[in-house]
Amino acid sequence: MRRSVQWFYFNILAYSTAAVFVRLSILATLLRIVSSPGYKYSIYVAIATIIAVALQGIIFLLVQCKPISWYWDRSTGSGSCVSSAAIRGNTIATNFTAAVTDVYSAVLPIILLWNVQVNLRSKLLVCIILSLGAL
Repeated sequence: MRRSVQWFYFNILAYSTAAVFVRLSILATLLRIVSSPGYKYSIYVAIATIIAVALQGIIFLLVQCKPISWYWDRSTGSGSCVSSAAIRGNTIATNFTAAVTDVYSAVLPIILLWNVQVNLRSKLLVCIILSLGAL
């Protein structure tokens, strides 16, 4: 049981880190497409938000239990973890921000390509491909 909880802890840490890079790569791609300063500014805000929330979430995960091993093994002497309400609140805030930036990353290509002079089929295919970041 301890081993599975330990792997779960490290899985959360690895997933959180990897998801940040996926989101950032999608926004970096959109940044190369955009020419309007307003859109560029909004992408930079989204990038900064993703980085800030990710750093906060990873740091929170690393300090939520003292020592870290107390997360998966409570039989080793003394230790403590933050309340479950704090963990739940942090999780909700982090996931809400991730969902908002994911929707933004999915909708922005549609907005950018709506007035491009190409046939509808090509426009739809490009929008779908660029919006795959929402998955």
